[in-house]
Amino acid sequence: MGLPICGMTWYSVTDQIDWDVALRERNGTVNALGLYDLDRNIRSVGSAYRRLIQQWSDTPVLLHGPFSIVGGLES
Repeated sequence: MGLPICGMTWYSVTDQIDWDVALRERNGTVNALGLYDLDRNIRSVGSAYRRLIQQWSDTPVLLHGPFSIVGGLES
């Protein structure tokens, strides 16, 4: 018996170093793409992502998945 699962992910959790050159060079360039910076301080996008997850945490399982809300609940 399977259970429908709706998941969310963000890549990456922390900032990345030298990803702007596909790791081909060691420049030490910090690419600010993470939910947290390298000192583990949450970024504004991290706070927004946290709120998004909280908002979806109580979403009921719908017949055609969580994104079928547009058409309403089917009986």
